[in-house]
Amino acid sequence: MTAERRRLELREAMRRLWRRLRGGEFSPSRLALSVAVGCFIGCQPVYGLHFPLCAAVCLPLKLDLVAAYLAANVSNPLMAPFLVVLEVNVGSYLLTGQLAPFDVARAREAGISGFVAQAVVGSLVVGAALAVGGGLVAYFIARRYRKKDSPPPPDVASA
Repeated sequence: MTAERRRLELREAMRRLWRRLRGGEFSPSRLALSVAVGCFIGCQPVYGLHFPLCAAVCLPLKLDLVAAYLAANVSNPLMAPFLVVLEVNVGSYLLTGQLAPFDVARAREAGISGFVAQAVVGSLVVGAALAVGGGLVAYFIARRYRKKDSPPPPDVASA
């Protein structure tokens, strides 16, 4: 096998992989669902597992793994502290009716298990809210982008 042949086969394999990761034909609804999945997964406090989780959901459902993983990076180092505080406060409010204990006495009272419970509940609620919001934004942007690329409808008067 020549070097040129190996290079062409490698290029074709990479193209197949890229198409598989992108999930198929572009559509606004598929992109919106991919972004929603990514936003939800990105809000979960399982740092380091966002890509495998995105792959586990997107590949079987033929969603856009690239878009989902980009959306999962909502928990990047700049945003993660704010996201965690929001999730813990939402979880605390839903579980106890008050905001999270950010003073020493109240934090000791809640304990580590209380903090974890608040973070889990909050991450589910905040993740769902961001998934809906991110999915809607992605859908409308993709729909608008798609309209610009589509050919104009035929003129009814000339038909």
